[in-house]
Amino acid sequence: MNAVELNKTVMQRYFDEGWNRGRLEVFDEIIDPQYVDRIPILPNLGTGPGSVKPLVVMLRRAFPDLKIVIEDRVVTEHKAATRYTLYGTHQGDFFGFPPTGKRVAVKHFQIDRFVNGKVVEQWHLSDGLGLLRQLGKLI
Repeated sequence: MNAVELNKTVMQRYFDEGWNRGRLEVFDEIIDPQYVDRIPILPNLGTGPGSVKPLVVMLRRAFPDLKIVIEDRVVTEHKAATRYTLYGTHQGDFFGFPPTGKRVAVKHFQIDRFVNGKVVEQWHLSDGLGLLRQLGKLI
């Protein structure tokens, strides 16, 4: 399998197995121990697979029916760019906001960098304001 195909497979597993199914162990297989997430709203997540797992757990508790749908993806030998929508129903605490029962659809864009078939770095942009509006926290 060439690097592009391997990176496609890694990203498919990242979203389908890790996020959509909540299989946390998959992150140990596809994320490098030196991995860094450059998400602006959570700047101090730490490194490695252990920095991703608490986010998955927290979001899946807040939105138990969480489903990520890939809208567009471009994969190269060293990077992947993915545009996706996160869908879910707010049924648990989310950053101090009690459950609203509201269904949300949040747009995201992410770039991943790979070394030797593992994700070593990510950059995210998310529609956080849109999410707060959908939860009724902003007008």
